[in-house]
Amino acid sequence: MGQQQQKPPRIIEPRIPLHPFVAYLIGLAVGGIPTALILLAMGGLASHVSSTLMTLAFVTYFIVVVSAIACPLDPRTRFVGYGLLTMIFVTPVVWHIACVASCTGRYCAH
Repeated sequence: MGQQQQKPPRIIEPRIPLHPFVAYLIGLAVGGIPTALILLAMGGLASHVSSTLMTLAFVTYFIVVVSAIACPLDPRTRFVGYGLLTMIFVTPVVWHIACVASCTGRYCAH
């Protein structure tokens, strides 16, 4: 009861910095999640799962926009933010092309 046992000091290992290109690719992959969700939603037009995926796509797109604004402010996540910023501009183009392709295809009501 007299002495308390001391814990050994915790060793903190340094973080290995990511190569900027790898960080950029991570940003592209994370930013591509809303694009993948919208394409999955368009594959099942008029189902309950499709509307859920569409809602999830818009919510994740909003999260990507907020993250793309915040990530470039920190030097460690700057290139991830650049990848997210790229996908902010790519995603609406892909969505538009997917809408046009699905309306001109067999799903269009003429």
